[in-house]
Amino acid sequence: VINSQTGGFAFVGQKTVETLHVLEGVVNSSGGINGRPVQFVFSDDQTNAVVAVQLANAAIARSVPVFLGPVSAAGCSAVIPLVAKNGPLDYCFSPVTTGPPGGYVFSVGAGTAANNMVIVRFFHNKGWRRIAIIATTDASCRDAERQIDDALQLPENHDMRVVAREHFNPADLSVAAQATQIKAGAPQALLTCASGTIFGTILHGLHDAGLEIPTAASSANMVAAQLSGYGA
Repeated sequence: VINSQTGGFAFVGQKTVETLHVLEGVVNSSGGINGRPVQFVFSDDQTNAVVAVQLANAAIARSVPVFLGPVSAAGCSAVIPLVAKNGPLDYCFSPVTTGPPGGYVFSVGAGTAANNMVIVRFFHNKGWRRIAIIATTDASCRDAERQIDDALQLPENHDMRVVAREHFNPADLSVAAQATQIKAGAPQALLTCASGTIFGTILHGLHDAGLEIPTAASSANMVAAQLSGYGA
């Protein structure tokens, strides 16, 4: 398993380790796979796409038949070209990236394009026509932003418009200026693209700006312990 145990995606990586250990116990207690026990072996890519490629190449050199991960979109995007056509099989833990049809790459969950379309539809059904967007400047969020724009171009969403669009670097410690600009646009709801501690940075900025509107988060933030930590 190529996993982010340190770096920006460590919060996801930790839950991935916990979940796979549970799965390991369940599978082995019921006889394993064809009578053979399962053991997940974890390698830390440090939430760094370059390290993820190094780990994937090492796995390929060992002729492993399958590996799981990485967990970040950037890591998966970097690894996919290595295995897409000829293998080994890779099950990526990010829904942002997908491999070519008929290839050796699978990804977790529904794709982000489908997720963003549903979120925009949900906002529309709630009567929230004026929306704002705040996203990091990395590749996965640029893709997500394009997907949101595509959803807004659908005929059923013709009466929706973006009243504020803000960006920030994943390494930034504050989005106070961006939150102020968003508030000035008087949106009815907010779409975000950020994961883990970066999403916490957004919430902090919204709180300090006194901006209390419905806010959609990336599915990467569906970690109860992480969200409860933002209660304040």
